[in-house]
Amino acid sequence: MPQSGFTGISYPFRVSNRGGCVMSTTSKTDPTHIAESIQQIFITNYLERPMEGGEVYTTVSMLLFEPNDITLQQVLKVRMVQDLERLEERIECEEEDIEFEVVVEDDVEYLYANITYKIIRYNTYYTSPIKIGAIKNE
Repeated sequence: MPQSGFTGISYPFRVSNRGGCVMSTTSKTDPTHIAESIQQIFITNYLERPMEGGEVYTTVSMLLFEPNDITLQQVLKVRMVQDLERLEERIECEEEDIEFEVVVEDDVEYLYANITYKIIRYNTYYTSPIKIGAIKNE
């Protein structure tokens, strides 16, 4: 059985069959909790968590109103890496570790980022698909 590392409330929040909230963990072979943390970072807007002092947020979703082109994707990569450096100290990630993909779900285009990151504690690399948001191509 893999040794557990980081543990926290699972995202999305849900209640277990025993009545408590479901917890997720990260181990050398399973990055679940950190992947959930990354997803939370990229869906949290400015001042959405006022009790955190306005420090926990990303501006990535605001850029989705711009045309989806190579310039936008480069700006997104820079901001995503900056946000991860600021908010997720358990990992390392560089701009070249992020690739974008457009996925159509229910006739809506969504931008996904396939992020390759290193969990520092284990010195292991993982790639997680992170849903950034709906693309506004108007």
